[in-house]
Amino acid sequence: MAQALTVDSLIYQNLDFGDKFQGSTNYETWNISLWIDNDENIRDLAIKSISFFDFVLKYFNTFYEMQTNDGISFFDYRVNVDELDEKIKELRLEDYWNTIN
Repeated sequence: MAQALTVDSLIYQNLDFGDKFQGSTNYETWNISLWIDNDENIRDLAIKSISFFDFVLKYFNTFYEMQTNDGISFFDYRVNVDELDEKIKELRLEDYWNTIN
C-alpha cells in the first residue's frame, strides 16, 4: 500500500537541507520563526519581549494558545529556544534602529 502524501511530508522531503531547515535548526523552530515574521500583531509581541519564554507568556496572555496556527507547540522538545531568543533580540534591535532613524 502506498504511503499518503501530506503537506508536512512534502515539506520535510523537499525543503529540509541536511541538518538545517530553511536556515533554522529544524522545522519546528523554522515554523515558529516564520509565523512570528508573518503576523504583525505577533511580531509586535515578540518585539516587546525580552526572550522567547517571555514571548510565550505574552502570547498566551493575549491569545490563550500555546502553539502556532500550524499546531507546533512552543514547548516541543525540538524547538531551539536559543535560536528563537536570538531572533527576538534581532527584532528588538531592528525595531530600535527603525525608531531612531
